[in-house]
Amino acid sequence: MILKKIIESRQKSDGEIICSMILDYGEWESILPRLGLSNNFSALFEIKRDEALDLLSFLLSTHLAYSTKVLEENTAVQYAIEFLDLFPTSSQFYTNALWHKKDSISWTPLAPSTFDGGIIVRNKSLVGSVWFLDED
Repeated sequence: MILKKIIESRQKSDGEIICSMILDYGEWESILPRLGLSNNFSALFEIKRDEALDLLSFLLSTHLAYSTKVLEENTAVQYAIEFLDLFPTSSQFYTNALWHKKDSISWTPLAPSTFDGGIIVRNKSLVGSVWFLDED
């Protein structure tokens, strides 16, 4: 249900969201293309759960290209919590950029868009991702 809420939250903006959940995903090294992303693991780095919550809340509420609000912040936080709660606290969290830290944003793209970012969550048997693609 939360993936549907996340997707519907961006229907009025010009961006795209790729939401994926894969059970019994097999080889971690081959997962990115199955999530709809390019197979470039060097673009990812691990973050802590609280950082994943802040990042996903920001990405849900803010258009990457224009920094305009696309979703009420309280709603974005609630959606982010609901998504992360699908995974045990011992899960691992990955991203390609800390978009919510505006000091100096640099990233390696994983999708064919001007701006892309999101989170990938993994545990022993489940991988999930919410990835945002925005154009300027």
